[in-house]
Amino acid sequence: MKRHLLLLSAVLLSAISGYAQVAISNPASSPDASAMLDVKSTNRGFLMPRVTLRTDVPTPATGLVVYETTSNAVWMYNGTAWTQLFNSGNTGQWLLNGANMYNSNTGNVGIGLSTNLNKKLTVLGDALLVNPTSVIGSTLTMVSGTGLGGSKINFIRASDSSSLGSLTAAPFIDRVTLQQGSNANQVVLASNGTVGINTTSPTERLDVNGNIRSRDTIHADNDVEAAGEVRAGGRIEAGGVIEGHGLSSIGTLYASGTALINGAVTGSSTGTFGGLITSNTGVTISNAAGELSFRTGGNDKGFVQLSGDNLRLGTYNGNATGNIVFRTGGADRLYMDQSGNTGLGTATPLTRMHIASGADVSLTTHGYLMLGPVSGSNIVMDNNEIMARSNGAVGALVMQNDGGTVRIGAQAVPSGYKFAIDGKMICEEVRVQLKANWPDYVFRKDYNLMPLRQLKTFIETNNHLPNIPKATIVEKEGVEVGDMQKKLMEKVEELTLYIIDLQKQIDELKAKK
Repeated sequence: MKRHLLLLSAVLLSAISGYAQVAISNPASSPDASAMLDVKSTNRGFLMPRVTLRTDVPTPATGLVVYETTSNAVWMYNGTAWTQLFNSGNTGQWLLNGANMYNSNTGNVGIGLSTNLNKKLTVLGDALLVNPTSVIGSTLTMVSGTGLGGSKINFIRASDSSSLGSLTAAPFIDRVTLQQGSNANQVVLASNGTVGINTTSPTERLDVNGNIRSRDTIHADNDVEAAGEVRAGGRIEAGGVIEGHGLSSIGTLYASGTALINGAVTGSSTGTFGGLITSNTGVTISNAAGELSFRTGGNDKGFVQLSGDNLRLGTYNGNATGNIVFRTGGADRLYMDQSGNTGLGTATPLTRMHIASGADVSLTTHGYLMLGPVSGSNIVMDNNEIMARSNGAVGALVMQNDGGTVRIGAQAVPSGYKFAIDGKMICEEVRVQLKANWPDYVFRKDYNLMPLRQLKTFIETNNHLPNIPKATIVEKEGVEVGDMQKKLMEKVEELTLYIIDLQKQIDELKAKK
């Protein structure tokens, strides 16, 4: 036996000193060309050096392999530290099963770290799933049990291990929940395809319990409904109803349907609504030159605008036929057309103020138009009457109280006159009160009565009575009723004197007979 060992030692020393390959085999054979040491056997194994503790090996060489009996594991020195390759229980090994790999370890697995392994898989660093051959890409699948908790992904802060949020799939209630910290049910994806924010039972595709704010456009092909405020930094657009506690946008507000707002509607840009706007607080436009515009078929029709301290209500230039209409009690009342004509009771006003209907004027009815309080002095008018009233009784109609003239018809009031009528006048009584003397002066003894012979000559020459204007003057200038009445009275009194004188002459002739 000793001779065999000496022979083997001599062979090994001779092979090593000559850098030859060595084969240890049973039966004997040459070593593989790629191996420096080739141990072959059909019924024996290779037993590597065994140590109690790997750290007992002094100055280990890089690549040194030992079996540590304390850990029952194979270790290799990598130049700086010992690395475990596998252990004798096979519980830490990754094993192949066809094209698959598995690990029967009942504990936890760490990638990039060896401590604080309190979960089945702990990864220090990023994780990447790549599936370039799949149409839908890579998939991460979590299978939930039958309990209420379901599957859950937690996000932990490294500094203090506090919860940053979680993603939970609960099979019992058919929903996926995303929450931050301890704020439960912040985002809920239900099995019916609806998404809820701050609600566990969403009823719409997006159901938000609270305010909505977007830094850019909010677009919906159908309704937008929120129990809180809807706020966007850009455009808010909905193909249907917009409903919320408030509506605020830096950009455009657009709804092709109804806007039902329980709070304020605030916009610093354009707001467009194709349906009804309902708000129980108000609609605010903060821009000093902002407009509340109304359009049909994409064309602007009318607007409400603040211009300085003035409020403008109007129609756009492109709306050539539209009127401004005020309505009360479900009926149109006041109209203003494109030319500025205003109508009350008519949609086609023909003048600046056209009142088409009303009551007949009386002491108790108020006609088409009333000026003044009903309990004081007032004037009422209908389509053919003007009445002055005083607290329900007949009042005085005063015209040009501070001077000026009054005329009826096209004829101008002549200079020096107060009232002119271009046409005929009929009345039951006219009273003219003259400031000059009435012609009683005819009966005074010093009155120079024209003799009849001289009167005859005047008439034959002038074709009119003395002191009476001739026809051409009357036709041109008219007559003054009071002055003419005075002159006619003068002629009547002169005629009376002529008759008295003739009666005297008749009486004298009778006496001579």
